[in-house]
Amino acid sequence: MALGAVVIALSSATGREHCCWQDAAEREGERYAIQDGYVRASMEGRKFEHTRNRRSLVDWLLVGGATAIFVARAAVSRSLRCP
Repeated sequence: MALGAVVIALSSATGREHCCWQDAAEREGERYAIQDGYVRASMEGRKFEHTRNRRSLVDWLLVGGATAIFVARAAVSRSLRCP
């Protein structure tokens, strides 16, 4: 098993395989409207500096709704005590 881990650690992708990864990342970036620089930075293992984390109204409604459910459940629950 240790030998297998060593082989995996020492393996590397060929140029053709890396090119296929880049093509796939570009396709998915276009599909999901993700900035090209963000996709490239992620593939290269570096941080993308120009990101904005903007939440939509739907995001905040989902977070608020989930939080309200947890609070409501906590308010009506009883603690179970063993005698």
